[in-house]
Amino acid sequence: MENTNKSIRLLRNDVDGIGKSIASLLKNADEIYICVAFLKSSGLDILLPMLVDSLREQRAVSMFVGTDFFLTEPRALWSLFKLTKDHRKFKFFLLAQRPDTFHPKIYLTFRADTATAIVGSPNLTKGGLVDNIEAATHIQTDRNDSYISEILHYLKSIEKDSRTQAVDPLLISQYERRFDIYRKRITKAEKEAKSEIAGLFELNTSLLKKYLSEYLEDKEQQTNWRKRISDYREAANVLNGMKPRRINSRAEFIVDYEKLVGKKGQRGLWHSGSIFRMKNRVASHYSRFLQMLLDLKRNIGRTPRKAFEIAKSHYDNIDGLGGNVVTEILNTYSPGYYPILNKNPLSSLKKLGLTSFPNQQSFHPETYEQYANLMSEIAKMCGFENLSRLDHFMNYVYWKYVNRNTSI
Repeated sequence: MENTNKSIRLLRNDVDGIGKSIASLLKNADEIYICVAFLKSSGLDILLPMLVDSLREQRAVSMFVGTDFFLTEPRALWSLFKLTKDHRKFKFFLLAQRPDTFHPKIYLTFRADTATAIVGSPNLTKGGLVDNIEAATHIQTDRNDSYISEILHYLKSIEKDSRTQAVDPLLISQYERRFDIYRKRITKAEKEAKSEIAGLFELNTSLLKKYLSEYLEDKEQQTNWRKRISDYREAANVLNGMKPRRINSRAEFIVDYEKLVGKKGQRGLWHSGSIFRMKNRVASHYSRFLQMLLDLKRNIGRTPRKAFEIAKSHYDNIDGLGGNVVTEILNTYSPGYYPILNKNPLSSLKKLGLTSFPNQQSFHPETYEQYANLMSEIAKMCGFENLSRLDHFMNYVYWKYVNRNTSI
């Protein structure tokens, strides 16, 4: 038959104050069970007076406390251990650390034939009991209710577990030494991390939206974008024709290469500026360039890091060639995957508040992968179909807001 005396409600710190509800339970309890992952003095101070009163009145108290992540404070453990010396009915257990985290939060009390359980997220800390956004189920029912029986069975299984140890001075002392070492190291790491994070910039989304709106409303830019689509389609055809068996001299190489990079007074199919200036130096290594082109084409679809690594193994040995040209190649073949790398988008990123990447000549495969991931996220935010469109937009930002002395 259903227990008609059972009541269930949700407790919240911001509404009920979970710590107040638990403290109220302890005041009138005949038996107390507390099982938490973390214990701090700030939380113990809230409940300790009620625990001491219960023990003085010869009521049974059992506590299970976890030690994972070294969040439980040794000072709180020592405070509780002092109670075990004067009160035989206080059973106090510590849970040793293991790969599987000990994480329950249970507060169970009995008074006469009534059982009350508070089960949820709050640990025995001031944050858990008062300050944090926490929630717990408050259940009041008969002592012999099946749910209460399940809780007791669970607590009994914890008590019998091999990781569970009755607290003694040696156990606390050993934990305290590990705690001190860990907290010292973690405090240093947190300080260093905060310092590093403080040096980062964040994307100015308001500015991004402003620039994006202006860009999309600029009819000249949209016409220019359609021209770029056509140019890069033609650039792919040029690249496909640049084969070692067809190009047998520096002069033959220059004819095709100029179509891509342009020449003085004449823009090429690629829209990166000034890349024509090194064309003669690159042409002196045309055989190596053609081999790089074959390797890149075979590896289109590899991660940005791997593709850049392959490119770099070649262009490090080609005088006058850099990341701007090789990423133009990658982007021409796969505009949705590989971003173009030159000073324009890098400067625009800085204008938008993001951490400045190194000069494009200093990029390594890992840096390019980070750059590719970032550009992919921004492209999604802008609703762009690929990274080529993002590059076109970043060039718009560069010429309009970064390099104001030059017209777009």
